[in-house]
Amino acid sequence: MKSFLKPILLAGFSLSVWAQEPAAAPVRIAGITAPVNRATLSSVLPGQIAKIHVVQGTPVKTGQLLIELDKRLESLDVERRKLLAESQSELDAAKHRAGLLQSEWETANRLFETNKSISREERDRKETEYKLAATEHERLKMVEMLETLEYRMAVEQMNRRDIRAPFDGVVTRLYLKEGEGCDDRQPLVDVVDARTCEFLCHMPAVHAVNLEKDSVVALEIESGGGPLKREGRVFFISPVVDPASGLREVQVRFDNADGSVTPGVNAFLLLDGKS
Repeated sequence: MKSFLKPILLAGFSLSVWAQEPAAAPVRIAGITAPVNRATLSSVLPGQIAKIHVVQGTPVKTGQLLIELDKRLESLDVERRKLLAESQSELDAAKHRAGLLQSEWETANRLFETNKSISREERDRKETEYKLAATEHERLKMVEMLETLEYRMAVEQMNRRDIRAPFDGVVTRLYLKEGEGCDDRQPLVDVVDARTCEFLCHMPAVHAVNLEKDSVVALEIESGGGPLKREGRVFFISPVVDPASGLREVQVRFDNADGSVTPGVNAFLLLDGKS
């Protein structure tokens, strides 16, 4: 607040006294409030709604199952691939055979090298049998790895029929009912976490120039019981000015753990009158 000399007349004499310049009224930038975390969830696959585990207003935790699509075929495929992936009999037999043939070849090779008690052809035949058995064992190991991978893929495909909460929040809307069909990417459920909110506005560039990211600012938020005062932290300032309007986008985040602010109401960013 600035001070200055102000001349006054008193009984024919002119005097100068110190006076203070009136404080400038704060600049009020209008905007809207919104929750930071909000999501409209859908399925990446078409299907039929088999089970809805929540209703509007249900509090949910991260990863909680909200909606199940029909997955009977996927479940059967998972069971089939699980049996194939866990079957070790053929692989174990091939491993055992390769071990026996390796032992026979090593014995034949030792006899041939020491006293030539067996022919080269016999030694070479044993070596060929062992290498073929070892190759078959490696092939079956690869088959086993592929079957395990296909089993995991089948499980993932089945899990894509489940719609789960991406964060802690509240279910605010259900779009379909049990038994109804849905297309891929069709909205199924809205989840909102209003514990952290943001103030969104577009302000004249002349006012935004003095704002800095992470700086603390004052907010005034509409409510039924009168305006609420909040402090927020500047989260984003657009690096560009809209040439058509001369405005810059600004986002301010503020805590709403007590739930006193209902996201979606109007609010004002209060700036120093000199800004």
